[in-house]
Amino acid sequence: MIVPLASATAGTCGGKAGALGALLRAGLPVPDGFVLAFAAYRAAVRGLDLERLAAEPDRTGAA
Repeated sequence: MIVPLASATAGTCGGKAGALGALLRAGLPVPDGFVLAFAAYRAAVRGLDLERLAAEPDRTGAA
């Protein structure tokens, strides 16, 4: 679920990571790194029940 930046695509890791991956694959000087795939993020959100928290109204009074 952790993807080397050079293998990242917009469809699996988002637009910014996909663009950086494309630059790396083209041989341009981009620092290497890694990204979290959408699937890993979604699994973490499900496991932590963060979707429920996001649906609750803000009780702090902040707008």
